[in-house]
Amino acid sequence: MNPAFLGKWNLDKARSWGGEAFAKALGMPDEQFAMFDKMELALTISKEGGGYKFSFDFKGAAASYVVTVGEPVTVPMLDGTSARLTLTIVGDTVKEKYKTTKFAWTITRTVSGKEQKVVSAAGDAKMTHFFVKE
Repeated sequence: MNPAFLGKWNLDKARSWGGEAFAKALGMPDEQFAMFDKMELALTISKEGGGYKFSFDFKGAAASYVVTVGEPVTVPMLDGTSARLTLTIVGDTVKEKYKTTKFAWTITRTVSGKEQKVVSAAGDAKMTHFFVKE
């Protein structure tokens, strides 16, 4: 993974869009989306052993997991369920493929300077977030 991805990133909510359509594509109830949409989010990506640790801090809820490139791993979701994640790297792009028993989605991450663009897609629904590096 390009070292530019490593470090602490804070969500720039003002420059994020598409969350409601993405949540509906994943079957998220409106009340759960409303709660999720209000949360502040910090993401820390670090190298750990032969993989990468993703630590999410929702300022009241937290989750973390370690993933090795190309090796599927089960990761926790905020709703208490889990998903299978496979991480791949193509050039300077990090791609994550998630799958549960009901849904599948992808996340594509790119970095330019101190900005990380994250595009999540489930079917035709897309959500775009921008994170700023500390």
